[in-house]
Amino acid sequence: MKHIIVLLIAMLSLISTQEVKGQEKQKARISSISHKEKETVVITVSSKRDFYVGNNVYMLYIGNSRYELSEQVNDGDGTGIIHFFLPVQDFEKAENGTPMYLSYGELEVPDGMTVEALCRENFCPCWSLGKLNKKMLKP
Repeated sequence: MKHIIVLLIAMLSLISTQEVKGQEKQKARISSISHKEKETVVITVSSKRDFYVGNNVYMLYIGNSRYELSEQVNDGDGTGIIHFFLPVQDFEKAENGTPMYLSYGELEVPDGMTVEALCRENFCPCWSLGKLNKKMLKP
């Protein structure tokens, strides 16, 4: 009987450490940065999966600056695209290398936690997009 209990405990601990594919956090990245007319910069975020459509909106964070004006495109082919529209002055003021994040809804960062740490949590609707690379800007 002891052997069976030990075997069951070993199996349960092995199963609980396996990552479940369906719960894997969606991956997102900056796919392009371009001008739209002379007053707007468009930062495009893409994913290999559709972005969720619900009661919240996606927000782009560049450092501490938040941008909500966007257009979401789910083509039905499984690819998700969100275009964020920033005033060109905000883009010019942002420092190259500033961390960028995407969130579903406004982020509430608990005391003592950083946005970066929050975005690493699988249950948080936040994704790290890397750092702002102004060389990606296409005329």
